[in-house]
Amino acid sequence: ILGDLINAQVEILGDYGTVIKSFELGVGDLKLENLTAEKLTLNAGVGELKITDSSFQQADIKAGVGDVTMQNCPITKLNLKAGVGDVKLTQLGNLSKYDLDITVGLGDLSVESEKKSGFGREYKQTGDGTYNYHIESGTGDVKISGN
Repeated sequence: ILGDLINAQVEILGDYGTVIKSFELGVGDLKLENLTAEKLTLNAGVGELKITDSSFQQADIKAGVGDVTMQNCPITKLNLKAGVGDVKLTQLGNLSKYDLDITVGLGDLSVESEKKSGFGREYKQTGDGTYNYHIESGTGDVKISGN
């Protein structure tokens, strides 16, 4: 699926068998569920992003304003940049498999039970390299959980 979406409420359920899924979203919410692809490219202006029960080899996600929620989404390599809004990644499984590089400009940063608050927070973890996550958030809380 390749397209430009403006002022949309979009819900995509199921897999369409493409190698690359690319979305450009101006204003509106986007929900992706049960998708599998080698690469996901997602650029969102204003709106909520929710991705559940999906897997990608690589995902490049840019979110301007709005919360980003990902649940049960194993992604081998994730690059996520969020401007304003909370980022919540849950049901990742064993976090010892993850290399994590997380930066939060203003907001709380939680990885499992470890929590940091304030300005300019960073969290780095070297796991076994199965997964590599690079997350940058301007303003908003970031929560990472294996459960």
